[in-house]
Amino acid sequence: MAFLIFFVFMLTVTAILAVIVGKRMPRDHVAAVYGIYNAAPEAVWALISDPTQSATWRGDVKRVDKLPRTDGRLAWKEMTDRGVTTYEMVAQEPMVSQITRITDEKLPYGGQWEFRLTRRGAGTELLITERGFVKPAIMRLLARTVFSQTKSLVAYHQSLANRLRERAQITTVAGG
Repeated sequence: MAFLIFFVFMLTVTAILAVIVGKRMPRDHVAAVYGIYNAAPEAVWALISDPTQSATWRGDVKRVDKLPRTDGRLAWKEMTDRGVTTYEMVAQEPMVSQITRITDEKLPYGGQWEFRLTRRGAGTELLITERGFVKPAIMRLLARTVFSQTKSLVAYHQSLANRLRERAQITTVAGG
């Protein structure tokens, strides 16, 4: 019985310390990963510019439902093994850049992805920068110590490379 009381006490102290440490960590983060592809920018843009089609090539996306436009902006929701997330297209400059944003305020995290394409000879460099945030303190601690802030960005690039049937050079620039 004494062991059980000690175990519960230590578990409680650990949880309290994790919350205290998490509260001291910044809520916001920036992570960036770029990939270099042999495919022309037109081929890369054709895939990334219509997120409602991403379930056809992204391994982590099970289904995408198009939603009514929000202030004239494209809106959609993605279903993955991690749950459902709603997004909107904040800005898009064809063949150059786009910004997508999570719109679900109930999630414990949020933010946006900025995509920037650059021609590299006959190929393409795609830089994706995540400007995100994590609300709960304990999740902030886990996000910075256990999980990778760049995991989703790397997975996106890997799925894109697979769809293009090539091996892209994928490099983490910030975060992770």
